[in-house]
Amino acid sequence: MKAVEVDLATRDPARVVTERFLQALSRKSNEEGLAMLLGGATLVSRLYRIDDWKIVGREKKKIETGDFPSARSQLAAFDRERRRAHGELIADPEPPPKDEVAARHVTTADAAWTFELVRARSKVLMESNPVFAFLAGVDQIEEGYLVDPFRRFLAKVPPAGKYALELDQFWIESMEGHHQEKLKRVWPLWVLRLRVGRLDSGMKVLPTTETTGSSSAEICR
Repeated sequence: MKAVEVDLATRDPARVVTERFLQALSRKSNEEGLAMLLGGATLVSRLYRIDDWKIVGREKKKIETGDFPSARSQLAAFDRERRRAHGELIADPEPPPKDEVAARHVTTADAAWTFELVRARSKVLMESNPVFAFLAGVDQIEEGYLVDPFRRFLAKVPPAGKYALELDQFWIESMEGHHQEKLKRVWPLWVLRLRVGRLDSGMKVLPTTETTGSSSAEICR
């Protein structure tokens, strides 16, 4: 992975996509800009709104290339371990008597032990493919399993070849709220592009809580 400095004023494709998306989110243009979300516009993104936005910062562009089958295999292993860990925490080895509800007490030590292999899988992927790992959210060790837009896109990618990832992070300042309760908020917005063989995602906005004001689960609906 390499990081490339890009001037804040540079209007490259990532900046153009960011502006189009923010224009749509602030209702200063039609909703076509919402299609810049990876996976396309959703009901939640159509309902959410911001006002008076501006781009106030930009991090270095991250560029990563790697073996796609290997990265996807490691991600699949991480997802399996995370599902297993959550299943173990939920499962009750001693079912309660009929018509009774049991409450299982899970200690911090229990949780740490259960998620040990999940952390190990996460560490391997973050060290070998850091940008890919970030987009897949493998740092969210104890979050419930979610079929998110990034994983949905990966499911369409041919299982062979090298991948090339670009990731830009912008800092957005916006006014949000109603009437006298409007508040200034500064938040990150990520734009990605993934290419594997002939498949190209194009520049897309990564759906997050920040980009739609809602939870990841709702964003994907």
